[in-house]
Amino acid sequence: MIKQMGRLGLPILSISGGEPLVMEDIFEIVKEAKNQNIILNINTNGRHIKNHLGAVLMSDTVSISIDSVKEANFKRIRGYSLKEVENNLLLLTETKKAVKSKTQINLRMAVNSMNYREIVPLYRKWNNFVDSIQYQPAHDDELVYFKNNGPVDANFVRMQFQELARWDRRYNNRYYRNFHLFFNAKSKLKKKFLRCYSFYFFLAIDPYGNLYNCGAYRKRIGNVKDEGIISLINKREEIKNDSKTIDNCFCYYHCSILNIALQGLPRFWLMR
Repeated sequence: MIKQMGRLGLPILSISGGEPLVMEDIFEIVKEAKNQNIILNINTNGRHIKNHLGAVLMSDTVSISIDSVKEANFKRIRGYSLKEVENNLLLLTETKKAVKSKTQINLRMAVNSMNYREIVPLYRKWNNFVDSIQYQPAHDDELVYFKNNGPVDANFVRMQFQELARWDRRYNNRYYRNFHLFFNAKSKLKKKFLRCYSFYFFLAIDPYGNLYNCGAYRKRIGNVKDEGIISLINKREEIKNDSKTIDNCFCYYHCSILNIALQGLPRFWLMR
């Protein structure tokens, strides 16, 4: 499958889960992706990094989920120990330095009702150790690991990102300036931003080989085991013109920055 991606010239592969670092053949997958000159990202919960340092440090980026800086709160959200993840993260940063790896280490927080007051504390604790820290709002969707189970003070979220923007220009962009609207004015946010770019830039394959138009698994295109990626990609015009899939969905992830950057470009250009 990865060889087919290489023949198609697909530029980026992001491996998520579940947990990709429990796959026995993860090293072979990473190696083949690099042989095909595919930019590779691994999304991980961080618990199994020490067992697969070679695969992780061969990838272009690794994104580690850390949703709290407090042990009790992290365990309440994720169900396992924060200390375990932090130890693995420190091991990764030390090994990266020792072997002079160019792998970018990113942290990712899913901001929700249980941790929205920890946006700045997470940055303060880890900014000097990792290459970037990304935040995204937790979506109330059947596919997410957890949902918002209480109110979020959107104004407090806004002030935290204003504070980060004063320290770090990477947070001075439209994505973070409007982040708080996801919690108290989602309709305004949807109107302010974005058409859906499902299938224009993103495809998702689940563990069973089903190909979808985006990571939310809204529209099943087919199965790569039965038809192969190349034949399924050729269905793109059919999927792009599926207005029900595009218009009835709204997400606000960090990759929305791509959408923001492309906002206003002619739609025919995006469909090429």
